[in-house]
Amino acid sequence: MSTTTSLSAKNWKKLLNSSVNDVTGVVKNGASSAWINAQNVVEKIRGGPPEGMPFLPVPPPSTAPENCAGPEAEMWEKIRQGDLRMAQAGNAIGLRKRNRFIDDALNCYTKAQGHKTNETLYLNWGLAFLAKALHVPEKKRDPFFNAAVDKFLAGNVISPHYFDFSLASLYAIIGLTSECRKWLEIARESNRLDVESLRHAPDFDNMRQQPWFNNFLKD
Repeated sequence: MSTTTSLSAKNWKKLLNSSVNDVTGVVKNGASSAWINAQNVVEKIRGGPPEGMPFLPVPPPSTAPENCAGPEAEMWEKIRQGDLRMAQAGNAIGLRKRNRFIDDALNCYTKAQGHKTNETLYLNWGLAFLAKALHVPEKKRDPFFNAAVDKFLAGNVISPHYFDFSLASLYAIIGLTSECRKWLEIARESNRLDVESLRHAPDFDNMRQQPWFNNFLKD
């Protein structure tokens, strides 16, 4: 994934607003095309804003299955509410505002768990915990990093190998080299390896100076 670090504050905010508006539209309307547009914009701003705001991993918005009702429909509504809060966090400038929306999202995902669990819930829930970790002082991050890992591992239980590459990415962000390498190997064996993201995503920047990582890319 390419990065752009030379954007002015004004242009960065404009791109971010465009992205979040698209994401919000998906959450409300369930349209997949808007999410694709949002992802294209996110790629342009992935290098981060000039103000030095932390990277915010916004979960992909969820779409409920057709004809779901009762507790299942209620679960999907809570997930969608969490997705919307994460989109709003992405649109907020300032740690206090972002943290408020992230906390609201975590609360929505927690309530969704009470009905039924699926990989979408665990993915978005884990990403919200990751976002929280990146928006608190470094000495307070570990519990949120651990919670994100727990959600991805739990998701792998109900959908084997679904989170293999996500776990490798998460451990790379945290800086746990051995765990990142372990899950990349597992992802390759389970055909869950996203080579393009591995080459370009900033998630793996902590690993790029490691000889084993560069050898992994060549294999």
